[in-house]
Amino acid sequence: MCKMPFAFDDVAVARDTLRGVAYRTPLVVSTDLLPQRRLYLKAENLQYTHAFKFRGAYNRVHHLAPDQRRKGLIAASSGNHALGLSLAGRRLSAPVTVVMPDNAPLVKEAGCRAYGAEVIRHGETYDDALAFAQEMAEKRALTYVQSFDDPIVAAGQATVTWEIAEDLPEIDTLILPIGGGGLATGALGFLQTAPIDLIPGRDLPWHDVCVIGVQAEGAAAMVDSVRGGRRITLPKISTIADGIAVRQPGALTYRTVASYIDEVVTVTDEEMLLATGLLAWKEKLVVEPAGAAAVAAALKGRGTLVRRIDAGCRIGCILSGGNLAQDVLLRAIALAGEE
Repeated sequence: MCKMPFAFDDVAVARDTLRGVAYRTPLVVSTDLLPQRRLYLKAENLQYTHAFKFRGAYNRVHHLAPDQRRKGLIAASSGNHALGLSLAGRRLSAPVTVVMPDNAPLVKEAGCRAYGAEVIRHGETYDDALAFAQEMAEKRALTYVQSFDDPIVAAGQATVTWEIAEDLPEIDTLILPIGGGGLATGALGFLQTAPIDLIPGRDLPWHDVCVIGVQAEGAAAMVDSVRGGRRITLPKISTIADGIAVRQPGALTYRTVASYIDEVVTVTDEEMLLATGLLAWKEKLVVEPAGAAAVAAALKGRGTLVRRIDAGCRIGCILSGGNLAQDVLLRAIALAGEE
């Protein structure tokens, strides 16, 4: 087992930092998605910038030195981290530049510009954008803000799981999407370090919660890395779920996920589209395909989820984001209507 990248005190500091800044999103109880079963949906699609990424980005920028913020920040992102950093920069008076791959949704680019960020398009994948952004950071003397491979960012993302734990102390299964692994690292870090008496109503250690990570079948870098026992870079990726389209997991996030996660599974683009449509149709929640990955896995009963669902476990799903193009939403709703 590797050492956790942050301590519980770091999550507590992040929680204080985000109090009154980030929105405490609701835990929606769904009785319509699974027959005779409940799913607890953490609606981070309703977060500021419509994605959980704002939490980690703000926490990271808040902890930078004033001169670093003043000189400017830069990051690569397919969209949601870019949006989170753009808003964090505006609130903390830091100029922001974001580099997006060519296939990033226009709606996410427009959101970044609305928050005052400079947006540059470069490359076919997130990894292409990353290399270009890091080169620009050096040339312009900008501070590069990691989207997932940073303990302070991960501590900010851990506040999502803390809120779930408060709203559902008896939770025993947590399903979440994985791209680079920041959300999973935050969740695992909280569950591994939180004291058992943190929240009334909890009788078992928090690390007893089963955590299941979900990746797109066409971008399963973390799945392949965990199963292969080393960090793997995929030669190419292909998925509609731009929010989790990463060719290689982070070094820090891979070590944490590989050491502590219970299972990693994949879902297809069609399964994520169907989950997106059902969430809109039945729950009135607009969620992007990456954000619907956890629900897609639950609906299809991937891996150990079959047994956990049949046993009536209390299952939480993180809906990580809700930034999607109109045509994707319409396709998803049409697919759900065929069910």
